[in-house]
Amino acid sequence: MNSYLHAMGITEWQPKSAQITEGLWLLSDNSAEVSLEHPLVQEVLKLLHVNSSDCRIASSDIAAKIAPSNVLWDMRVEPQSGRLRSQPLPLLCQSVQGKRDLWQQIWQQQAQQQQ
Repeated sequence: MNSYLHAMGITEWQPKSAQITEGLWLLSDNSAEVSLEHPLVQEVLKLLHVNSSDCRIASSDIAAKIAPSNVLWDMRVEPQSGRLRSQPLPLLCQSVQGKRDLWQQIWQQQAQQQQ
């Protein structure tokens, strides 16, 4: 994606046929920093009743190709899509307020599922 357009919040047009529409995705600026085995990631997936084997991690360079409805959790510096949005995982682990915001989103997801 063009960094100039990204800085303005404009996403490039992608034909639907090029979009990834399978699986659940966790987005990260640097996918090496995120692991499905991380305790916080495991706890969030457990609370959402999602099996980690159903999830994949993608870095920002392929995030634009993933259909927004398939993004479970966006952990990029500037999250743009996903059912959950938070700070990047290393920052989230150190931020009490970030964790509170994430748990609030999880609670809202659970409330919507019960309706």
